[in-house]
Amino acid sequence: MQTKVICPTTGASLGFELPGDDATLVDYWQGDLQIACPLCEAVHSVAYRNAYVTGVMSEFVCMPVDVQQATVH
Repeated sequence: MQTKVICPTTGASLGFELPGDDATLVDYWQGDLQIACPLCEAVHSVAYRNAYVTGVMSEFVCMPVDVQQATVH
């Protein structure tokens, strides 16, 4: 599934492929993803659950503002 996060340093959107099969959901739901940012060259952490929800919601025309602004730390 395609999803995105916002780089907290540059404010740019980072799109990436998120695994979303049944086994991955069980294993990663409570964990964090580490994303190597090609823009600021830092490693950002994002909750898997938030990234997954953002990816699912992005398929809908009417997406809540807080999901659109998926920020990472």
